[in-house]
Amino acid sequence: MRNYIAELIGTFALVFCGTGAIIIDQQSGGMVSHVGVAITFGLIIMSMIYSLGNISGAHLNPAVSIAFTVAKRFPVIRLPGYIISQLIGASVASFILKFLFPANQLLGATIPAGSELQSFVLELVLTFFLMLVILSVAAGSKEQGMFAGLAIGFVAVAFMHEPDLIQHLAGRVLPPKIDPSTRVRAYRAMADTVESEREKLLANGKPVFIIGAHYGTTGHLSFYIPEARTNIADNPLVYCQTSTEAKNQFYFWPGYVGNRTGDNALYVKELSTPKLKKDWVHLWLHGTPLEELPREEPKQGPPPDFLTQEFESVKDLGVFPIYYRGRIFHNIQLFECRNLH
Repeated sequence: MRNYIAELIGTFALVFCGTGAIIIDQQSGGMVSHVGVAITFGLIIMSMIYSLGNISGAHLNPAVSIAFTVAKRFPVIRLPGYIISQLIGASVASFILKFLFPANQLLGATIPAGSELQSFVLELVLTFFLMLVILSVAAGSKEQGMFAGLAIGFVAVAFMHEPDLIQHLAGRVLPPKIDPSTRVRAYRAMADTVESEREKLLANGKPVFIIGAHYGTTGHLSFYIPEARTNIADNPLVYCQTSTEAKNQFYFWPGYVGNRTGDNALYVKELSTPKLKKDWVHLWLHGTPLEELPREEPKQGPPPDFLTQEFESVKDLGVFPIYYRGRIFHNIQLFECRNLH
């Protein structure tokens, strides 16, 4: 039983401190910083390994427990109890964070910015590196020893949460297509761009709301546009696009159809990051400018059919690149929608 309680406490600490740092960074306008969030994750993992490693092994993650089981270094009979303990610890931490920060919609979640396949491959590669280090430094099924906490904590910081450290190792920043931080960076700049275009449309004298093509886009804009954080439940500024199926939580939110009749809107669609050239690694290492590595331009498309049916007119405003530290992290296509039926 001590093992399960230790896993519950360790996972609770990881989720509460790690995602809590992300939430506080958002609430404080970036005071914690991305580096601060990364260090928080690394330090809490290191602390839990040193404090709980001799009790439960400080797995803190079902992936770790499953990996130890597959490697025959952890008994199968104890696996369900470990996973349940980890899920309970993470859930309790999330509920407390929701209680403390009820207005925060994302609660530290990182939303995929690219396709499902890109996100899957990226998570697979990063998890592989993490598990490689854990399995290499762990004693049996326990993450303990003089250097285990330091090694695993460093990987969590360097590769899982702060890829900018790779710049110091390789001498160059990663292309945004490969950089995992594209999932969490530059959304403030995206919100500023969208709000700037919304203000232009407001000059026509009608209220203007925002429609996100993706629930992730909707969540980020709802948080980073100050006006959108007020009166969310009764009169939202940002909506998710109309759906006939419950594909995400915004399906259960108030919709704009019937509530915004006659108003104008700005439809925001985040475009997939362009694919890189086949030999991009060679070109990258040899100093080719980042803007020359993609093999194509962002692919923009026509407005979705439901927009032209819901509004009197829809105008394509074009593609807007979103910059972060001099790099294009996102590309969004905006549509000006007038007079909701």
